[in-house]
Amino acid sequence: MRLHITCPNCESPAYGFRKRQLSTLVTELAYECRNPLCRASFVFQGEVTRWLTIPSNLNPQLNVPLSPIVQRRQQLDAINNLQTAVLPDIGEMITLERGSQIDIFSEQPEQ
Repeated sequence: MRLHITCPNCESPAYGFRKRQLSTLVTELAYECRNPLCRASFVFQGEVTRWLTIPSNLNPQLNVPLSPIVQRRQQLDAINNLQTAVLPDIGEMITLERGSQIDIFSEQPEQ
């Protein structure tokens, strides 16, 4: 897909004729108006401002936030994936992985 830019002066189509990478996230593009009565040339500056999808191999040095829509989608996915903890009955001991038990009502667990 090509980026179609219009002339800010006469709103006619413009074509790009030069590109300059200012940084990893910022690019400048030089355009010229196709209207023969205008022929204005100008610089368009584009910047990466947010991720619409999280890259599979994310560069940790880039400080690009997620789109609010992606953030909400992640939060909803996290909520949907939450599991309800099953608590023991009152007075029942909680069994640890090692097989030892602790009294959840005592000040300090037994060691």
